Amino acid sequence: MSLADLHGLPGLPPELTDDQTDAGVDLRVLDRLEFDLEDGRIVWTRVPSHGLPAQLDALRELMSERPVYEPALPSAIGRVREAMELVLETESDVDVDTFEEIILGLVERLEGFSVWTHGVFDGLGRSLIDLYDPPPETGAAPADIEMPVVPTPPPRIHPARQRPDAASVVRRARVLAAMARRGVLEAGGPTVAGAAEIDRLRAFVEAPEQAGALTVDEAGMMALNPGAWSQRTLVDATWLTESVAVFAWALRLEALPPDEEMVESEPLRALFAVGHPVTPDLRAVALRPAEHIDAERARQLSLHQRLLRTLADPSQSQRHAEAVHTRAGLAAERARALTWLCGG
Repeated sequence: MSLADLHGLPGLPPELTDDQTDAGVDLRVLDRLEFDLEDGRIVWTRVPSHGLPAQLDALRELMSERPVYEPALPSAIGRVREAMELVLETESDVDVDTFEEIILGLVERLEGFSVWTHGVFDGLGRSLIDLYDPPPETGAAPADIEMPVVPTPPPRIHPARQRPDAASVVRRARVLAAMARRGVLEAGGPTVAGAAEIDRLRAFVEAPEQAGALTVDEAGMMALNPGAWSQRTLVDATWLTESVAVFAWALRLEALPPDEEMVESEPLRALFAVGHPVTPDLRAVALRPAEHIDAERARQLSLHQRLLRTLADPSQSQRHAEAVHTRAGLAAERARALTWLCGG
């Protein structure tokens, strides 16, 4: 199920059309649409307006008990006016990855988000609410949670997750610091020097020494030519410096920054020798005890939830809300990095 505001949407996204489908179909006036792909059929259905509030309330309840990685999500839910369900017919031969790609593409076009049995995601496939791990208080499995979702293909089988070793954390820190640096360069606009540095960063993250440190999506973003990043992508990339700071703390290289303080990127790039071979000092690092990392993850998640509740208070001033939003973003990014350190 994808939730989004459909007002003003001109027509069906091109990737969801074939030769027999009018690209100018107006989704604002349709309650149902069937369209055929080469390997099967997908049915689009508008959720009745009277059923939408209950679905949104269910999402809010999930946010009260699960890690929420996007500080803007609570306010985004309040702006949802339409919901749609996409169902892949059971006799279809369309594979799971293709179906997921179609939904993510549609969600990105609608600037909405999608709800699956294993999580809530934006159009780039980034997790907004973690539904994979059992909730800390009840221990219920994801299958025990009633969610406003429609039947989807069987979820992907997740490999057994384990904590990364120190060398893996160093590689991850180096490539994320490179992505964050590219975000800064992209934000500065097109320049000859900036394009040359972006080319060097691309070569750096693609080197064998960093093999496997980026996700497939991240590698695809870094492979794009200078100037090809969207505004949202470059902003998201600059936040990655907070993850790098967490990795530096986990490796005992730096103290964890204060909760309200954004870190400086340049010292961290130097610390992790971004653009250069791994230094002997980095090869010798060791991770903090697992219980220390677990405790900090729990603290950041608790802080994030508290800040989200503060943001929901309508009595606060705009200036205060902006400061709280920044702190919530810091907590979310740091919690994401700590979750990865815990094997998530």
